[in-house]
Amino acid sequence: MKTLTIEYICSNIIFAESNKDNKHQSFIFYFGQLNYQSLKLVYEAYSNTSLYEKTIPISLYVYNADDDFRKIEPDIKERIFKGFKITIMKMVANNSIPSFILNTFNNEQL
Repeated sequence: MKTLTIEYICSNIIFAESNKDNKHQSFIFYFGQLNYQSLKLVYEAYSNTSLYEKTIPISLYVYNADDDFRKIEPDIKERIFKGFKITIMKMVANNSIPSFILNTFNNEQL
């Protein structure tokens, strides 16, 4: 998708799918609290989507993962998403403005 709606921008959970070259893939982007109970709720929400099928691999992207999250990561894979092929990826906070944008802004102000 080339645009983001306000619903996506304000959501803690975004479900997406890809069906490229006949390879089906699910994506979950999660921006909420990283604890066992919260991720159980993510699973519950996912189970109510049309993507819920154990044969479809899942890429779960989490935000602000820390050492405490690392401790529950095996439980997410083995207990919450049991039977699914799930890969957990960590999103990195990018709080800086890219230099090409800053340079454009500074050049326009001159």
